[in-house]
Amino acid sequence: MEGSQVIYDFVSSAIESGGWMKTDRAYLQNKLTDMTGVVVSSNNVNQVSNMTAEELCQILVDMAKDNKANEYQTEEDIDQLKQSIMELLTPPPSVVNAMFAKKFDRSPLEATNYLYWLNQINGYLSGGKETSYGIEFDAPMHGKCPLCFENEGTYEPGSAFLKKTRRFIRLNLNNDSWGYQLSPLEKDKEVGLFFPEEHTTLFMTNLLIDQMVQLVDLYTHYEIHYSQFNYFYGHSFLVGKRVNKDRQILCEYTLPFFRESKFAYDMEQANDVVIQTNRPQDIWLMINYIFSLTVSHKRGLYTMDFDYYLSKTETDYQMIVSIHDNASNKSKDNWLFTLELLKNELEVRY
Repeated sequence: MEGSQVIYDFVSSAIESGGWMKTDRAYLQNKLTDMTGVVVSSNNVNQVSNMTAEELCQILVDMAKDNKANEYQTEEDIDQLKQSIMELLTPPPSVVNAMFAKKFDRSPLEATNYLYWLNQINGYLSGGKETSYGIEFDAPMHGKCPLCFENEGTYEPGSAFLKKTRRFIRLNLNNDSWGYQLSPLEKDKEVGLFFPEEHTTLFMTNLLIDQMVQLVDLYTHYEIHYSQFNYFYGHSFLVGKRVNKDRQILCEYTLPFFRESKFAYDMEQANDVVIQTNRPQDIWLMINYIFSLTVSHKRGLYTMDFDYYLSKTETDYQMIVSIHDNASNKSKDNWLFTLELLKNELEVRY
């Protein structure tokens, strides 16, 4: 493919992304010429091809290595060039947030679809390491925090998160400033990360549950997951994934203290407890009640040993409490003992 055609196609994708207008075409073509050494000739430009932006970018990088061999000698030089080219596909943060808000007013699903589409075309979603627990959220043990607001658009060699194409959405939860972005470690699936602006560690508390409730109220198509292991450099985040309807269980048991709420438990496989309620303010009380069952037996539980998954059905909120695979054997034994006590409580018909 002729270099002029590649640049024309890439600029067309950049304009389509929403960050530029048709009147910016000459400017963008000149930027790419400066970076790659490819001279644009309008005589050689035909109809836009069906190649993806990433494929076009790779062709431009290969041409740049031939045209400007002295400038692009190391892997870091080449990666920097790729980042600079793909950044042209990415509108500035203010534009991304404005477009997201406009789409969100019509539909939260439309808004998250837009962010996923943008992250796909600009190459931010690169894929990650799969484990038995899902995608592994690993990061280099040095350098800048991948979540901090001030690092938006920062490039760090070797980082899946810190790229020039990184954009996130600003949120307000309980008057606290939060961000929402997609995980670059999932290329073919939409996985959202929600994180406070303050570089802090999140603990399972009533405040955090309130913030999780706000998130599922806003993003009803997401299940919000908290784990103590979800953090970078001490900066915690929540994970949002599309709701799996198979995980929304019909609960049938009640307790005298929580007449408007229902419970279910699974002692066969996952050892989960499911809480279903239309009173989200009671979720923290119910978790504390479950954890208090073993206190008199001196077999305590720690909230940090558990994963918490919150989603919203048509009528209720559902919280799944599941002991983490990395919990100690003592904690797992105490949890099984708790489930036995809870089973006895729930199966009494009040």
